[in-house]
Amino acid sequence: MLRSDVLRAIDVMAVNDDCTDEELVHALVAAGFSKLDSKQLVCFVPLAFSRPVLERLGVTDIAESFSVMTGAGRWVEMQLSTQPVYSLAASIIGDPETMAAMSNQAFKRVITRCPMLNAANHALNTGSDVAGAACAVAFNNLTAEDLGYLPWWSKIRRAMFG
Repeated sequence: MLRSDVLRAIDVMAVNDDCTDEELVHALVAAGFSKLDSKQLVCFVPLAFSRPVLERLGVTDIAESFSVMTGAGRWVEMQLSTQPVYSLAASIIGDPETMAAMSNQAFKRVITRCPMLNAANHALNTGSDVAGAACAVAFNNLTAEDLGYLPWWSKIRRAMFG
């Protein structure tokens, strides 16, 4: 996936802000993305975009990893930095020129898809303080294998037999 693909996906997300994640996946597929790419975009782009906002709100412990279930039903932890879609989205949010070209409305529509930011927003609206809070990430609409996970025995088999 390319940076231009993520930017195109952001445009699709911005005009489909009132739909569920599943409906957004369908909208991204209709826009030409594969189903797997669409699921990854729906998970990782809002997460990457909301991170600086959470930091500005005072959230100090934002996970660098996430939990996801394997096809066999076991939870594993994976690093966000190993996910190309997350890295591309993080590079976009870190680029002042690209962000200046993005409408404020599109940015807001993307970040409000992030469950962590929604939880922080809810806490603030109920009078709680999020300064010093910690955020963990888990996905249930992808499998670890979708994201490149290999169990230890597969790594050994691949190393030994190619």
